[in-house]
Amino acid sequence: PDMGISQSNGIYLSIATPLAGNLNFSAEGLYKYSYSKTGDISNFTNIVDVDLFKLGGSWKTSSGLINLSAGRFFISDAAGAVFAQTSDGLYLNYSVSSVTFGMYAGYTGLLNSLNVSMAVPNTNTNEQFYNLSAGYIPLSAEVSYGALFGTDTIGLQVMYFLDPVQDLPSVLYGTVSLSGAVSTIGTYSVSATLGSVKFDNLMLYAKGDLIFFASDSVIAGAGIEYASGAQGSLSSFSTVTAKTACNYAGGYSLSGVLLPKLSASYTGNGLYANLTEKFVSLMPEDKINFNGFDTSVTVLYNIFSDLQIGLDLNAYFDIKDSDMNYYAGTVKASLTF
Repeated sequence: PDMGISQSNGIYLSIATPLAGNLNFSAEGLYKYSYSKTGDISNFTNIVDVDLFKLGGSWKTSSGLINLSAGRFFISDAAGAVFAQTSDGLYLNYSVSSVTFGMYAGYTGLLNSLNVSMAVPNTNTNEQFYNLSAGYIPLSAEVSYGALFGTDTIGLQVMYFLDPVQDLPSVLYGTVSLSGAVSTIGTYSVSATLGSVKFDNLMLYAKGDLIFFASDSVIAGAGIEYASGAQGSLSSFSTVTAKTACNYAGGYSLSGVLLPKLSASYTGNGLYANLTEKFVSLMPEDKINFNGFDTSVTVLYNIFSDLQIGLDLNAYFDIKDSDMNYYAGTVKASLTF
């Protein structure tokens, strides 16, 4: 595979302040550049963005609690696989006893596609500073009950994505999730997402995770993800936010894959370290083919309260196609002032 280099620096300016009553305002603007070179091909991109511009608040009522967020902020589907990105919109939820109801409506067409990755490519051609993203209107409704079996939480979420000018296909997703404690030794979470594009097909994404508390500082985990291919009556799974099955961004999408994983993390004395290993199997149709190993290492160290350094190591080793092999290392430093 070709050797390459990528480098990026940026400056972020943020503000968070209380307003009248229970309202709070937070915002963040940024400028950053990214430079990449692979072989004889190089690319330099300037990016400016406002990735946070939120008005939020909480209000107690006689029977529950109302939470409101409006503006530009990060929003995610229940499984974290379909739509997990910054978006412009309004989120409202109401909690009463152990039940929470939530609704979201937004628009993605004003986002900067140079800073937000969506699965549907935009039709604009700006390559510097700001380029408008694909314009979906995400709509969601959710309900969760937090006292199942005493302490477990079960949830149901429906998300619908439509394009006001009808250039993009409408997509519908429904997710059922369940999470809770495994005695006192850990936690579990499982979810299943059914989807349909233009109501013409049926696709499935499912995942499960187990977390074990090995000690006060060490956590071990195991999990598995499945995204449907063309299996029986199922079609290839597709997402709204761009998602890949492995570290290599130009690699396999989250579609027609089976991904078991193991992980371990350590936290203590200002240090955080994590190792995650995924075993990537492709199943575009009924046959399963093991393709490779996907490794992620993250290390963060707080030198001072306002200075943090970090190291990310990512690798994907494909046993069938060496052109898919990918190795990358990133050194990071963050200074708050």
